Amino acid sequence: MTPRVPPCLPAHTVALALALALAVALAACGADPPGQAPEPDLPATVPAASPPIGEPEPGEPAPRRRPRRPPPRAGVSPDPRPPQGPVPPAPAMRPLLLAEACCSEPRRGRQVDAIVLHTTEIAERRGFDDLFRLATFLARVRRSAHVVNDADGLSARMVLDERIAYHSTYWNVSTVGLEQMGFAAFTGADWRARAVQLENSARWIAHWAGRHRIPIRRCEVTGLRYNRTKRVVAGTIVRRGVCSHAQLDPRNRHDPGAAYPWESVLRRARAIVAQAG
Repeated sequence: MTPRVPPCLPAHTVALALALALAVALAACGADPPGQAPEPDLPATVPAASPPIGEPEPGEPAPRRRPRRPPPRAGVSPDPRPPQGPVPPAPAMRPLLLAEACCSEPRRGRQVDAIVLHTTEIAERRGFDDLFRLATFLARVRRSAHVVNDADGLSARMVLDERIAYHSTYWNVSTVGLEQMGFAAFTGADWRARAVQLENSARWIAHWAGRHRIPIRRCEVTGLRYNRTKRVVAGTIVRRGVCSHAQLDPRNRHDPGAAYPWESVLRRARAIVAQAG
């Protein structure tokens, strides 16, 4: 019997069949098909991105950062403290204590060498509203005083005496501060019209003088030095007493002003201490 011969296939069909057979054979041997670029070998894990320039490589110690130098602070006054005398009571007050984290820090037993008188340089309002407004402002700018009073004779406690208030930069550590609602530009007549406020100030001076053994007199400061930013970085209270803010920082501060009635306020404070004794 004569075998059947299949009819001839078209040329393009034969070529396609041969190419398919070749691809199957190559795949079985692990080779890449013709015309296809081999894929690169991938690592088992993808490495982490390189650290930014200037940062340490993983496992390396972090570079040492220079610690911020704390601002300079006043030393203890060499002026001897007087014996303990009577301590008149503090005036009636409303507590408006500022948050400790923003506006004060522990005094850690450091003695108080001076009482500092300020003026707030802001307009007043009736009642406690002006004192509350001042406390809100001071908290926002991270400043403080121990006490503030106003023309109505009202006063508010903002920071306890046992803590350092942020009211006179270099001198904070060794002072207590009284903010008086008013302006350094006040005339003598302006201050005389505020007799109730001045009485309140005299009572605070008398109380602090007795409590911290501070003579009721004008303080004296020497050796003031400033840095390039006009900040006080050196100075000594050589005569303990009651200071103006202007005495402690004459380049930047003028309060409580040239017309402040020092003589009458300090005379009244001494009389209050005498009455308490």
